Amino acid sequence: MSIVSTVFNFLFSCSDGKPGMLSKSGYHISDDKVYYFGGLSSGPAIELIGADPKSFKNLDEQGFPEGSYGKDKQHVYFEGKLISNANASSLVRLKGYFSRDQDHVFYLNQILSDDPDHFEFIDDNVHKDCKHVYWSDKIISDDPASFKLIGQSGGSSYYKDQLGILANDTRIPGADAESFKPLAHGYSMDKSKVYLMESTQLQEVPNAEPSSFKVLNAFYTSDSQHVFWRGKPLPDSDPSTFEILNEESHCSRDKKQAYHWDIVIPNTDPTTFPNGKRCKYCTNEKIVFED
Repeated sequence: MSIVSTVFNFLFSCSDGKPGMLSKSGYHISDDKVYYFGGLSSGPAIELIGADPKSFKNLDEQGFPEGSYGKDKQHVYFEGKLISNANASSLVRLKGYFSRDQDHVFYLNQILSDDPDHFEFIDDNVHKDCKHVYWSDKIISDDPASFKLIGQSGGSSYYKDQLGILANDTRIPGADAESFKPLAHGYSMDKSKVYLMESTQLQEVPNAEPSSFKVLNAFYTSDSQHVFWRGKPLPDSDPSTFEILNEESHCSRDKKQAYHWDIVIPNTDPTTFPNGKRCKYCTNEKIVFED
């Protein structure tokens, strides 16, 4: 065997029939054996002991890693791991990392629900059966009958059930379900509070007044008494004269002072700012206008 052939076999298939280090990830059948290879970073391919190569088939779905699910006439696998208690003859792939048979719904290689006939997807993240509502494999509500999506904002989804409001998979303590509404850029509010989803963490905007609260852009908001930068009050700000000067640099002003993000820029007097000149940028120390 030539050096080129030896190298080729090492990279794409081994002498015992196993997939090589540069083989396509997923399930492989060779020499009457079934192998699973997870990819270059997952280590060597593993043989699926007991798998039947004659009846084995991939259950791939477009848009998801090839070879995630596979089965033969008796066994079901997810990424080479046996799914216990799965019925191979009735198992079908549902969506993404979900599958079902006559008795269960599976997420990855674990049983998620024992109610496959009532299992349904609410959106890309949330699904339910007759007993529970799930976020991936986490139960987020025991009230599937009244659970519903009420809006989306800033990459977050908001849901309602009889117990109140959830932002993604997090319940908002004390939120008033009747008055709650999503706003732009990850903000939301009810009749008494304003909320912000920041880096997957939900927080209240301190001292915000819902009745006058406005989202100005992705970073600045205001009410009748305050201006906020991502939920942080701007020091001694005046919402009636507040103006965003440069959204990219987070420069702003009111009648008394100028701000970079939520920091007051020292030694600035907004009354002296040039009329009709665009703000080029600002820092914590200065603000610069076009010549």
